Amino acid sequence: GGGGGGGDSDGKAAGGGDKPSLEPPIPSADDRASLSGLPPSPKTELLSLTFPLLVHTYCELLECGLECTARALLAAYRPAHDPRRSRELRDLDRCRTTQDVVELNQNIAQSAEAAEQMRDLKKKLHPLRKKKAGWAATAPAAAAAGGGRADDKGDAASSAGQQQQQPSDRGRRA
Repeated sequence: GGGGGGGDSDGKAAGGGDKPSLEPPIPSADDRASLSGLPPSPKTELLSLTFPLLVHTYCELLECGLECTARALLAAYRPAHDPRRSRELRDLDRCRTTQDVVELNQNIAQSAEAAEQMRDLKKKLHPLRKKKAGWAATAPAAAAAGGGRADDKGDAASSAGQQQQQPSDRGRRA
């Protein structure tokens, strides 16, 4: 009889003391989500896959004019992603209306177009730089040979090469 009564009071204290020893006393970074009521172990790999889906779905809902649904979706999944994606979530908080997402899409399209134009210009510029480097390399050799090439490009390159040589020649003489 007495052991049972003592066991109850000891059981509560022992049970209370034993339970925390089975669980980690301080949650690790991977277990932060469990503090917000989520399952105890959302895998980092799964969260990295689901976040882009969340962003895409959120933006699609905004584009369709379902602003309240989009906000509810973001609020529901914020605790799962907030420890790792707080900066991105703050960016999403700035895009809260259909008009915001339309402007964002226009800005993205303009940025992509500008990037494409830059790539095209770089492609056009690359051969010109090669030619210029070739002219600069042949100009000093042609000048040393006594006259350069007969075509206009060679003459221009030779004179450019001679102009480049003059300052360095002056430095050597001084």
